[in-house]
Amino acid sequence: MSIRSFTLDDLGDPDAPIGSKPWALHISNEIRKTLYDKQQTGTRLNKLIELFKDKGGFQELGFLTWEQFCEARLQVTADRLEAVAKDRVAAMAETAQPLAANGTNQHNLGDYNCNPLNEGNSAKYLTARIARDNPEILERMKVGEFRSARAAAIAAGIIDPDKTRRCQLPTDPAAAGRYLAKHVDTEWMLECYDAFLREVDSHVQA
Repeated sequence: MSIRSFTLDDLGDPDAPIGSKPWALHISNEIRKTLYDKQQTGTRLNKLIELFKDKGGFQELGFLTWEQFCEARLQVTADRLEAVAKDRVAAMAETAQPLAANGTNQHNLGDYNCNPLNEGNSAKYLTARIARDNPEILERMKVGEFRSARAAAIAAGIIDPDKTRRCQLPTDPAAAGRYLAKHVDTEWMLECYDAFLREVDSHVQA
C-alpha cells in the first residue's frame, strides 16, 4: 500500500455507511479535531462522542472499550474528555445573552437537524433561550453540570427528547431498511413510501 493511500484510509470517509470502519475513522478524527480546537463547542464534542459510542466506532477500530480508544487515539482519559465537553458548555453559559422577548430570528441562530456533525448555531440558540426562560438551569450549566446545551434544554423543558430524537439513517439501502424497521411503525412507513412515490411521479411529469 502506498503512503498516499494509507493516509486517505486513515482519514476515513464521511460518506461511508454509518458504523463502518471508514466512517469510524472519520468520526474518530472529528472527535480529535473538536477536542483540541478550543473554538468548538462542548455540544458538538458530546454529539460526536455519543454517536461514536452508540454505533460502536471504537470496536470497529479494534478497541475493546471506549476507555482504551480514548487513551490510545486521543491521548486523554474518557473522564477527561467528558470534562472538556462540560467545561465548554459552562463557558458558553457564562457569556450567554438572553434571547430577546420576541424570540429572535431562530433561523439565523440554527435549528435541529438529522446530521450530528452539522451543529450550526443551535447550541447558542438553546443557551440564549435558557438564559431568558430558565436562569436556574443556566446557573447549573455554568458549574459544569451538563455535557451539552441540548441536555440542559431537556432539563429546562425546552426540548422533549421523544419528539426531537435525532435520526441517523444509514446510506446503504438495506441498512436503512433495518434501521427504519426498528424505529417506525408500518403505517408511518407506508405513508412515507406513498409520499416518496408521489414526489417521484411529480418530477417525471414535470
